[in-house]
Amino acid sequence: MHNKKEEKRSSSHSSFFPKNQKGQGLSTNAIILIVLGVIILVILIAGFTMGWSTIAPWLPSDNVDSIANQCETACLTNSEYDYCRKARILKEGKIKIETSCAVFSVISEYSKYGIDECPSIDCNIGCTSVKINEDRVGQAQESCEATEDDISSITDVKCCIIK
Repeated sequence: MHNKKEEKRSSSHSSFFPKNQKGQGLSTNAIILIVLGVIILVILIAGFTMGWSTIAPWLPSDNVDSIANQCETACLTNSEYDYCRKARILKEGKIKIETSCAVFSVISEYSKYGIDECPSIDCNIGCTSVKINEDRVGQAQESCEATEDDISSITDVKCCIIK
């Protein structure tokens, strides 16, 4: 015979802690979903903290519109330093170009990026201080023939080309 107290005790706990029921726990599907969720969370955290170009370098990272907007803003606000001297890194696919808005605006091969000359700012940059990717530098010339690399309009000399 069972004691009434024992019967009450066992019936009150049976709803929360069922006895002798094997196989309780998480299903395989639930475990797989939890693991996938954790992996996705780790990838998101790494991407936002280290940068997506580090995590997934195959993802395109074009910033042409951003650079064009920055140059336009520098022109509209008459910020001579930001337009003439501040180096900007333009990325288009695998192409990476580092130079100023002024240089982007006068070199004909960069006209496709939509960075216009700024008529309200006179850059007057030293010819030899004009650089593109640290390997192409401005050089003063005696005379300028029509060339696509003529940057005289933004420099302090009569004839300056990018070499």
